[in-house]
Amino acid sequence: MNIKIASTLLYTLLILIGSMNSLQAQSTEEASLSYYKQLELAYESIGELKEGALVVVLRSYNRKIKEMNRLLKSSSVSGTDKARLQQQLRETIAERDADNREFLQAFQNNYDFSKCFVMYDTAAAQLKSGVTAGYLLDNNLKPDPSISLEELSIYVVRVGSLDASTTSGFEALIVADNNFDNLEKPFPYFVRLRGIGSLINKIFDSKKSHRKQATDLVIKLNEAFWKFYEE
Repeated sequence: MNIKIASTLLYTLLILIGSMNSLQAQSTEEASLSYYKQLELAYESIGELKEGALVVVLRSYNRKIKEMNRLLKSSSVSGTDKARLQQQLRETIAERDADNREFLQAFQNNYDFSKCFVMYDTAAAQLKSGVTAGYLLDNNLKPDPSISLEELSIYVVRVGSLDASTTSGFEALIVADNNFDNLEKPFPYFVRLRGIGSLINKIFDSKKSHRKQATDLVIKLNEAFWKFYEE
């Protein structure tokens, strides 16, 4: 290889290395800018929430209950099966109401970061469309038209499960905006239960464990909001 070819190759190699370093630096700068934008958005969101409202979205099990009622009206279902379905329907409604009361009380007793309201998941479309009243619930989990979200920045929190196949127990609280789009880090948009205590509660799934799970989750969420807000 003559000196001219070697020089050309070396020059080309140096250009490639320089280009790679430039791209890496640009990528690092863009990532840094992206993080600061996310951080700015997160602080803006926590400030809006502090002056606004958190709406707790309770499970209604509406589809399940509607399907049970449909089957109860069906002539193709035997009397024995209808009796069984009726019992399942009563149990579903009773368990739903008990779980939702636990969460209502947990927020009433342990959440003080912002104003707080409750609604069923069936009202999601109304909230998304900008309707501010008519679907919010009172202390008896009944719609109260006098309760309104007017002139408030709205964020929602829903009960979630870390396992998509699991619908029982309280495993996580997930925070979203008023379009139900989950917030992102560094905003504390997600709290969950951890440790052996959570596992025991899930295994036994008793009324007492449900109450403790709801309380522990709300306490963790409230503390996470205050900590991030005061940073």
